[in-house]
Amino acid sequence: MAIYAVFGTDAPEEIAHRVRELFDEYLELAGGQWFIQSTLTTKEVAEKIMDFQEYIPSEPNSPQDGEGAELEIFQTPKYQFIRNNFIVVPVTNYWGIQSAHIWEWLSLKKDDSKK
Repeated sequence: MAIYAVFGTDAPEEIAHRVRELFDEYLELAGGQWFIQSTLTTKEVAEKIMDFQEYIPSEPNSPQDGEGAELEIFQTPKYQFIRNNFIVVPVTNYWGIQSAHIWEWLSLKKDDSKK
């Protein structure tokens, strides 16, 4: 598994919702920044955050000419896209000054990726 950094968003609440919903292994940093662990590629992580598909029922057919036509419910795809800015980059190495829990998470996930 790889570790990715997600940052540079102008909609941190929306991205936060998507990350929490879609990924099991993540660490939220300050200001809408995230570390994510995933088996996906960088592009696949970005696409997973960016777009999704919902199905909403359309209006049922109405009977015509007084006949008791059978009503049918159609599932119409409704595509929604996050159109806000964000960047996903793989984390291959790291260095800096930060809280101990962040270094512990990165170290643990980095060790997981070697298995």
